[in-house]
Amino acid sequence: MSWEVQKAKHRGPKAAKGLLAALRQSAQAGAQTRAQRDRVRAAAQAARQAQKNRWRPCYPVGQAMGQGRQRAGMLQNPKRQREISLLLGLLLAVTLTVRCSSFSAAAERVRQSTLRLHVLAQSSSPADQLLKLRVRDAVLTQAGQLLEGCADEAAARRAAQQALPRFQRAAEAVVAASGQHCQVRIRLARMDFPAVNYERFRLPPGPYDALRVELGQARGHNWFCVLYPGLCLPAAQKTPVDQAWPTRQEQAVVGGGYQIEFAVSELWHGLCRAVKGRQQTEHL
Repeated sequence: MSWEVQKAKHRGPKAAKGLLAALRQSAQAGAQTRAQRDRVRAAAQAARQAQKNRWRPCYPVGQAMGQGRQRAGMLQNPKRQREISLLLGLLLAVTLTVRCSSFSAAAERVRQSTLRLHVLAQSSSPADQLLKLRVRDAVLTQAGQLLEGCADEAAARRAAQQALPRFQRAAEAVVAASGQHCQVRIRLARMDFPAVNYERFRLPPGPYDALRVELGQARGHNWFCVLYPGLCLPAAQKTPVDQAWPTRQEQAVVGGGYQIEFAVSELWHGLCRAVKGRQQTEHL
């Protein structure tokens, strides 16, 4: 390049100036070309980075899919399946044990807070069944007057115990008025009752204190309800069910909660009664 400049100087000043101008233009063109190459390179690099950023969110998804396939393979392992089944069974057993324990405690408090009435007819004939209902009404009328102010089941039981002669006279009067001749026996007893659903409440199975009324041989269809709380007394419609038993757990038992536990308790009680083959009754 310097040789061409020296040669142009020998030709004259104008030739040298022209050559210098051409050299400057060539240098500028080269600089523009380099700048263009840099811009193109930077744009390509930015495009590659944008492409990476675009696909980057998919990497965790792919990783999760791989983990999911790995878990599916583990679940197909028979040994793993047995371990999972045992674990689920253990968790279910623990859950049912806790819930059934809570239900059993609440059901026991319901039984301890309840005084039942049990009337057994002499037979299942229509006449004896009608007499049973008339005796029931007479006993309920007397109980409504005696047990209305009782504070708890123990007080109601004591009042019923003291009023046994009164119940006896009322029942014998009904039997005499009907023209039938059958013996009447009334006592307090500890009796085993099945689960029962009434219109406004239900009671769990198990042993309860009861006022037991037996007519004649007491081999007919029976009738039973609740003397205390007074939900079967003549003024029973005035007593809200949620006020008859004090705690929320007891209200859940009699009001429709514990559906599974109630069904399990009813089934177990039925099996126990079938094995025993007879009703257990204890005199109080």
